[in-house]
Amino acid sequence: MTSFDRWVFRNVVYRGAVLSRGEQGVFWELASLREIEQDRGGQLEQLHHARLFELLRYAHARSPWYRERLPGSPPPSPEALSDYLATVPLLEKRDLRIHREDLLAHPPPARVTVKTTGGSTGEAVTVTKDRASIAREMAASWLGYGWFGVQIGDRAIRFWGDPFSTKRKLRFIASDLAMHRIRFSAFAFDDEALERYWVRCRRFDPDYIYGYASMIVALARFVRDQAIDGRELGLKVVITTSEVLHDIDRATLEETFGCPVQNEYGCGEVGPIAYSCPH
Repeated sequence: MTSFDRWVFRNVVYRGAVLSRGEQGVFWELASLREIEQDRGGQLEQLHHARLFELLRYAHARSPWYRERLPGSPPPSPEALSDYLATVPLLEKRDLRIHREDLLAHPPPARVTVKTTGGSTGEAVTVTKDRASIAREMAASWLGYGWFGVQIGDRAIRFWGDPFSTKRKLRFIASDLAMHRIRFSAFAFDDEALERYWVRCRRFDPDYIYGYASMIVALARFVRDQAIDGRELGLKVVITTSEVLHDIDRATLEETFGCPVQNEYGCGEVGPIAYSCPH
C-alpha cells in the first residue's frame, strides 16, 4: 500500500467518518496528549489537579446526584483539593445502576453513546458517553498505538466478534471502513478458517494486527506449523487485548511475525486504560 493511500484514509475517510459522528475532537485530543507526554518539567501533576478541579465543579453544577452528595461547593482552587477529596463519598456500582439518570449531566448532550459492562461481577453497569468522551477515548488509543509507529490510516486486521443484528452489522462495516481494516470472526478457528485468514492477510497487506490474544496466537501457530514465514507481512506491531497475554504467547507472536507485541488493557464501558510501551 502506498503512502498516498494511507494519506487518503487518514485525511479523507477517517476524518469524514469522525466528523459525521461529531467526534472530530479526536485530532485535537491526540495532539494534546502527545504534547503532554513530552512534558519533562514536572507539570503533569499540576495538570491532573487542574482537570480534577474542573471535573468536580462540573459535577456539582450539572449533576443532581453529585450536587446533593458533594460536601458543599468545590474548593476555590486546585491547590485546596486534598482536604476536600477526603470528604467526597465513594461512588459504587449500586449508585450507577439505581441513580443513573441523576448522575447524568443536565441538560444532557445532544448525542450520546450508551455502553454496558459484561456483568462479569454479577452487576452490569451502563455508562453514557458524549461525543467528546468518545473522541478522547479514540485519541488515547492512537497515542498508544503510535508508540509502535501505527498511525491513523494504517491498514489493520481485527480479530473480533461478529454482530448478530443487521443494524449492528452495517455499523461494524462502516466502522471497519473508516478504520481501514478487515475483520476476522471469533467463531471460526479451524485450520480451514485459519488458512483463509492468512490468505486474506497476504492480500490485504496490513500494517498491524489487533484483537483477542488467543485468536492471534492461533493464527501464529498455524503459520508456524505450516512452515510459513509470518515476517513477510512486515507488521509494525501486534496489539493484543481482552485476554491475559502470557509470556509464552508473546514469544510465539514475536518470533512468528518478527515484530513487537503491545498489550492493551481496558474495558468496554470506559475504553483504553493502559498500553505497554516499547521499553
